[in-house]
Amino acid sequence: VGSGYGGAGTVSDAATGLVWQQTGSADNYPWSATAAVGSAQAYCGTLALGNLATGWRLPTQRELFSLVDRTAASPAIFATAFSSAGLYGFWSATPVVSGSNVRYVNFVDGDTSDVAASTPLQVRCVHD
Repeated sequence: VGSGYGGAGTVSDAATGLVWQQTGSADNYPWSATAAVGSAQAYCGTLALGNLATGWRLPTQRELFSLVDRTAASPAIFATAFSSAGLYGFWSATPVVSGSNVRYVNFVDGDTSDVAASTPLQVRCVHD
């Protein structure tokens, strides 16, 4: 994980080929299966960062969980590459199979859980 072709404000992951938003969203957003205006998906869909003006999306739970540093806690994220501001809950694009809950990752302790889609959480977008 390090700086790369995404440009300023991004982090490239050589292992996955993904480019990440270095700093999570300043605001919290609800999750929306339809990418409704004001949702986490809409935030990523309109993000223009570094050299990448389009193509940002909400990461899957597995993709987001790949940022967890299991050797660290509070923050449990690769702190040399990512901002440790506001680490509690970050949306994934992975809905829970039954019910209206969606998976999120907590970078304070590296845990993953689910919560109601209407709950406002932070967003860290990814680009393929």
